[in-house]
Amino acid sequence: MARIRFYVLLLALLVSLTACGEKPATNAEDISAAPKEEFTPETAPETIPEAAPAYPSEKPACNLTGQWKQINVEDGDEYYGAVLDDEKIELYWICDNGGTYYLYWAGSYVTPEIIGESYTWTSQVGSRRTDIEAIAASDGVKVFTYDDSSDQISCSVTHKGVESTITLERGEWAPGLQISNVPDALKSGFDPATNQVLTYDGIVFSYPAYFTHRIENSSDTPSLVSFNQPEHPDYHAYLELDSLGFAGSLTEAAFMERTPGVIDSLIEDGGDNIFDAVVKETTVAGRPAFIFHYKGYNLGEGEVLTTVHEAFIYNPQAADITWIQAAHGNGDMSGYDYSGDFLKMLEMAQPIS
Repeated sequence: MARIRFYVLLLALLVSLTACGEKPATNAEDISAAPKEEFTPETAPETIPEAAPAYPSEKPACNLTGQWKQINVEDGDEYYGAVLDDEKIELYWICDNGGTYYLYWAGSYVTPEIIGESYTWTSQVGSRRTDIEAIAASDGVKVFTYDDSSDQISCSVTHKGVESTITLERGEWAPGLQISNVPDALKSGFDPATNQVLTYDGIVFSYPAYFTHRIENSSDTPSLVSFNQPEHPDYHAYLELDSLGFAGSLTEAAFMERTPGVIDSLIEDGGDNIFDAVVKETTVAGRPAFIFHYKGYNLGEGEVLTTVHEAFIYNPQAADITWIQAAHGNGDMSGYDYSGDFLKMLEMAQPIS
């Protein structure tokens, strides 16, 4: 009975199949007799293209232009911000809760054609401004990473000798600031035709006309002569000259021997507030001299980042030292090459004939 039931079920299955299409071949003769369909180049079916994936693995690159603001901040008054356009990126250190910002990096940005979860590019330094900014990154390249899933940019920075990774999200921190507003190349303000002239400690100095305001013989230091630019609130630079006396007379040999130690003490006393210090032995107006360059923080003005140049020049007439200091804050937006102009001032100095 079981076998009969099996044949009945098989017969029923065959009937149901034949009901859905052509009668199936039941033996070898039927199979061989079935017509064969032949295809010619004219009648061959076209190749069916592969279906595109429902979700592409790569997406068109998003637009990264605009301002970006650091989110992993320890002190809400101090943080980093970036500005990007189609070709450049500038990174700033911001303090005073956004009131002041200093250029840290200015370099290239290459927009990717497509990106996935993240995109990393190596930015080539592209602005001379960072060469003299006190906080500026000294490397010629900086690596940035964009994370598509979080829409964030990250990079490493070094602040007061400590390296860390910052994360930035889209957000305005300086209304209206664009890369095109910031000068790429610095301009010299040192022009003998327009310079002002000062005679000090037997030396004739020619200095740039952008130092428009002169303060002389202050009560604290009677020998001090200071220059600044009060009519330009976005210019942050000054020039000072003073005479440094010693107990007893200072010989030239003692000056050459003792001055490097004095400079070393200044660096040591400055601690973390002085960095990238360079000392060079030279002559100014035919007199022995030392030039001292460094970058540092002016703690008396709320940790303002400053580039400083000092000259210690031996004065044989008074047996003391002629001291000159030129400094500019990193918020200066004048575009002047203060560092280069200071060196030109010393190079062009002449003794009184």
